[in-house]
Amino acid sequence: KQLRSLIPGMDAYDNDGTDSLNRYKFAESIADLFDQYTLYRPETVLAWDNESAVYVVNGVAHPLPEEALWQMRVWLMLSQIQGNHRALLRKDLLSRIASVASLPLSRLIVFGVSTLPQFHLDILAALAERIPIHMFLLNPSESTDWFNDVSDHIIHRVSEELLYSKGSLNFEDHYLSPGNTILTRNGREGADFFSLLLERAGDLDPGTHAQMSAAHTVLERLQLDISGRIERTKADRGDDILAYDPGDASIRVAACYGPSRELEALHDELIAAFESDPTLEPKDILVMVPDIEQYASYIKGVFDVRSYLDERIPYGRDDLGLRQVLTRQRPVHHLPLIAVEVPQSGRVH
Repeated sequence: KQLRSLIPGMDAYDNDGTDSLNRYKFAESIADLFDQYTLYRPETVLAWDNESAVYVVNGVAHPLPEEALWQMRVWLMLSQIQGNHRALLRKDLLSRIASVASLPLSRLIVFGVSTLPQFHLDILAALAERIPIHMFLLNPSESTDWFNDVSDHIIHRVSEELLYSKGSLNFEDHYLSPGNTILTRNGREGADFFSLLLERAGDLDPGTHAQMSAAHTVLERLQLDISGRIERTKADRGDDILAYDPGDASIRVAACYGPSRELEALHDELIAAFESDPTLEPKDILVMVPDIEQYASYIKGVFDVRSYLDERIPYGRDDLGLRQVLTRQRPVHHLPLIAVEVPQSGRVH
């Protein structure tokens, strides 16, 4: 009843309180929304804790629109019940890192991270004021500024806007670099991450890249083009185009009607791979998917039932995730807040 008084139109959404499934979905959506706020808009929810009707972007507070005031009211009601939340933990952690006499850590090494939001970068930046921090990142290109490239459709849109506003385009208007299409269209999240790091560090060490003298397969050609920020068109391919090789299986696309069929096709491909290469073992194979939870039940349904040479293909799932393991034991949802916890005593554990 209290939520109904705070959220306009809720009665119409869940059929005047008779649709429990809709109510559950609505609650799930609200929980996810606020969870995202604590991670990506921590300053906003901290302002709401003080009953300040604003939203904060890049440190600047803006008045909260009338139609969004219900979010602050619901947040205040829930935060009174919950008490602590992620944004408060971050604020407390940053304060303790700055005030503690000394840290028992001599340095911090971060690796295996593809992206981090500003939330976690702020914590690393605070630690960097006290101890050296080394971040080892996978860079898809030899260039140190590939993340400034944009996709061709963005360049086209910007050019159209400039042409519409100015009536003509000059040389200085063409300041956007297109780069490699695969990299600019699929690496936006990583590009934003590198940009944030560059703002913090001022300079990035490009490190070393594995050198490939020539491309003999389609996959190697793509790797070379991404690494060198090369965009090939029909006009400039010339003699550099790879000849079609029917035996080139470096990249293949399988169209399946669902997750179950995908796993069946994968099982068949693995059997073919074992038969073509007697030295290949299951431990040599890595299968990557964007969301393993979507396939969890299907994996068992295929790999625990089908067999090869009267044996099942052994597999292991690395899908549980550190985040899930940690949250089973402690009510903090993100690694940096757990890995580097500075209590009042000044010790880090």
